Amino acid sequence: MSANDRPSEHDEHRMRRQGIVFLSCGVVFLGVGLATKQLVFTLLAPSFIALGVVFLARTRRRPDGGQR
Repeated sequence: MSANDRPSEHDEHRMRRQGIVFLSCGVVFLGVGLATKQLVFTLLAPSFIALGVVFLARTRRRPDGGQR
């Protein structure tokens, strides 16, 4: 995709859905890791949270309609 192309409406909805799923998994992993004191879940959680934030940020539209 070139710099001037914008993702279609369908792609933005799909990315938003994936972002919410990644963010939710990260929060759940963090909760499980802290509750059970299992280090693997606690260390895995920030990666999923970061992916969720990135996917959600990519779908956010700029108010001026500018390109990303």
